[in-house]
Amino acid sequence: IIKLKDYNNAKVIALYKSLLNEVNMDFLINYSLKSNKIVLLPRIVDNNLVFIKIDNDTKYEKSSFNVLEPLYEEEKIYKDKIDLMIVPGLSFDKEYNRLGYGKGYYDRFLKNKDIVKIGVCFSDELKESIPTDENDIQMDLVIHDKYIDDVYEFFTVDESCKTMEEVRDMEINPQKYKRFSNIEELMKNLDK
Repeated sequence: IIKLKDYNNAKVIALYKSLLNEVNMDFLINYSLKSNKIVLLPRIVDNNLVFIKIDNDTKYEKSSFNVLEPLYEEEKIYKDKIDLMIVPGLSFDKEYNRLGYGKGYYDRFLKNKDIVKIGVCFSDELKESIPTDENDIQMDLVIHDKYIDDVYEFFTVDESCKTMEEVRDMEINPQKYKRFSNIEELMKNLDK
């Protein structure tokens, strides 16, 4: 994620505190704060998703979903434009559709908003197809742990940041970007 141009160009990033079965975002939260980005985390208020601006001193409490949410402070609710949002889900498909937890919080929040949306999941949560309806919001990109094998070389060999279009092209045409036959070969090359 930190190698994407969309991440590096973003000034305001919405992330989440993970449940046990979700991709842990603590590193990205801390990295983003250290990179002087405005970091937002979700909180449910009156059955709607709001995003709270956080810092290193933010206090948290467990929600009814057993996830850590920033304490509610009206003045910390962020109402301006969000550049990039990392979105959790139960499952995603190859068309970047998302299956959430059934309450529609993210879908309602994202409706008619111009935000770069990146879904994150483990590769076993990536499906060929998932059911959707007119209320479901599609992601711009889905990143999963299989990228450790597929994309590691793509980002390591060339240190420049990548656009989402380049990442999508890599997914469709991986051989175009392969420079090494395996990770061991890549690591030997890096040691030179």
